[in-house]
Amino acid sequence: MIESERRNIITLWLAQVVSQSGDAIYQLALLWLILDITDSTIITGMAAMSAYFPALIFGLIAGVFSDRKNKLHLMILSNAAQAFTVILIPIVIYLKIENVWLICFLAFLKSSFNTLFQPAIQSLIPKLFLSKKLVKINSILISSGQIAWMLGPMTAGILLSYISINHLFFVDALTFLFAILFLLFINQNNPENENENENSSNWSELKIGITYLLNNKSLSYIMIITFINNLFIMGPAVVGLPILVRAALNGTASQFAYIEGCMAIGALFGSYLVTKLNQRLKNGTIWALGLFIDGITFSFLLW
Repeated sequence: MIESERRNIITLWLAQVVSQSGDAIYQLALLWLILDITDSTIITGMAAMSAYFPALIFGLIAGVFSDRKNKLHLMILSNAAQAFTVILIPIVIYLKIENVWLICFLAFLKSSFNTLFQPAIQSLIPKLFLSKKLVKINSILISSGQIAWMLGPMTAGILLSYISINHLFFVDALTFLFAILFLLFINQNNPENENENENSSNWSELKIGITYLLNNKSLSYIMIITFINNLFIMGPAVVGLPILVRAALNGTASQFAYIEGCMAIGALFGSYLVTKLNQRLKNGTIWALGLFIDGITFSFLLW
């Protein structure tokens, strides 16, 4: 790996770890704040949904938009806009404007800006690295998300021993600024790279992907099961966890953060376990086993 590529992967990885750790902090802070203000499980669920809707609404448009713009500039703009939006949430609270719908709107706005980041970085990676290295590069960047999911909540748990839940939003905004700083060190001038196809279009790739999905029954079933799992299992779990900690366990925001961190550690262990089981069991068997164990763990909450 040449020096410019090595520097690019390090800076990209650090930017991802920092910003995604901030996202993990933001997610738990938002849910706990809404629950604390309203004491309503329904409104808390709606607040969580407001953070996910933009990906469904603007995901395709963002992909096409990023296809025609400078990817790195778009990533920096996305992080800057998210930092500004996140800062507005504690400012609204400090001004005694505890309007939950305004906070939901800001959460929606923040997530809307985030939809620009993922297609931009996915388009930027082939431009920075040779095709023979893309699998390794992508696996390295995926690890950043796994580490961030663990690091963010654990950091929040420690910080909440000293600061309030509102201050976590400032911490999240700060992580975006640090991520921007790392992105500024990325070198886009890679003369050895001939991977990028300037004539490629996200629309054409989308059509190919949809056609392939419709013609592949196994993949279609996977998409349907994943949708059901996210809607009826993982979705309620994300919203239900702070409610469980606060209402049933009389826990604090700090304890909620530690529980989130423990879930991330479990996910890391599960990823490692899958790599071992993959050598002995079929992928479908592993997936079914994972869903079964997932259901078993939820059943303990009824005791």
